[in-house]
Amino acid sequence: MSPQQETTPRARRGASPGMHRQLPWRDDPVVLTRLEHVAALRAAGLQTGQIAERLGISRDTVQDDYGRLGEMAAGAALGSILESVEKLRLIYRQALAAFAATP
Repeated sequence: MSPQQETTPRARRGASPGMHRQLPWRDDPVVLTRLEHVAALRAAGLQTGQIAERLGISRDTVQDDYGRLGEMAAGAALGSILESVEKLRLIYRQALAAFAATP
């Protein structure tokens, strides 16, 4: 199951018996808050097992959260790259227009 399709215990709690309501992790405030804690603890130098113990979650969940944090970072980096490419295109168009306007 991909992280986008993952269901969380919180997502399942509100569902009727026999029905599973899926909440993507990017939309789950519980997961997003936990990601903040995982990132802060990792930045403070704690290891996976220490983070899991401190937050009361499994080591596998911490590992999954590392992957989610990586996805978020990659998405932010891609957005920055696309923004830079768009700026370069604008500069290129402006240079072409300036060149065309010279006698």
